[in-house]
Amino acid sequence: MKKRLFPCLARYSLFGLLCLVFSSAATLGQFNLLANYFTDQERKTVVVPPTTIGDLVRDGKLFLREQQAIEMALRHNLTINVERHTPLLNFWMVQERGGIYDPLGTFDFNWDREKRPTSSALQGGTSITNVITGYRFGYDQRFSTGTSWGVNFTGFRNRTTSFFSSLVPAIDTSLEILFRQNLLEGFGGSREDDQLEISRTNLQISQQEFRRLTSEVILQVQQHYWNLKFSLEDIEAREKALETARAILEQNKARFEVGSASRLEVVQGEAEVALTEEQLIRARYRYRRTQDQLIRLISDHEDPRSFPAEIVPADIPESNPVPLESFDRHFGRGLWNA
Repeated sequence: MKKRLFPCLARYSLFGLLCLVFSSAATLGQFNLLANYFTDQERKTVVVPPTTIGDLVRDGKLFLREQQAIEMALRHNLTINVERHTPLLNFWMVQERGGIYDPLGTFDFNWDREKRPTSSALQGGTSITNVITGYRFGYDQRFSTGTSWGVNFTGFRNRTTSFFSSLVPAIDTSLEILFRQNLLEGFGGSREDDQLEISRTNLQISQQEFRRLTSEVILQVQQHYWNLKFSLEDIEAREKALETARAILEQNKARFEVGSASRLEVVQGEAEVALTEEQLIRARYRYRRTQDQLIRLISDHEDPRSFPAEIVPADIPESNPVPLESFDRHFGRGLWNA
């Protein structure tokens, strides 16, 4: 009978403890135990896929669309890559602060066997063997109202070969239910609630700050992209103007040789050619400078001259551009994965 008492008490105590835990969770609605387990185990990390431009390069020129330039910038911009982690850190802080209301289950078990010789028969035998087994089940739960409660079940079993012991094995069990409610400080709310709310606010601030920085980078890419497009068209226009100025100069020289034009018209034609050449040089310089600025935005090349191709905008300006539906749908996917 004594041998069956210990496992029966342990079995029914553990069953009662589990029933109490799940019933309290379902009644109070403070947490969803299984859902919390699965969501808390998700690893949220920043994943930035690499950018390949090999398929876009033809004859040493990179034909780039505006959307592709923006995606490359969001992948390689140093400020964006640093700021990606701030919402994640704040998200993990929210999880850490909210974890104080998660249920806490504990289980302790120890087993000790001791055998020692005796110096006298009055000690209970020539040698005494003591086998001590102890275990403890515990459950604790805190709530945002300042309430907390816990259940502790403790069992102890001692078996000895001493013939002076009248009860072998000796079993001792105890069940403890604790309920606490703050009446003064922390009543109706707890300090952890304030910290949790601060962490949630910091998370929203970091997300908005990330959106702001991302929007600024997108606007810079768009500005440099279309400035580069304008610079290319400006170069083409200056080259055509230079061809026209040279043709007029040749005509004026021919007319001057036959006497139908004055020397002044020839000088004016030479001045026009020189001016047009200067404007063409300035246009090519603006194109090179704008391209370097765009390369620094969309790639991780410290020296723009090491970029493997010359960027050529492939998009055509639209007279009535269609606004994007949302930031998250077009640019927010995969930016912080939080």
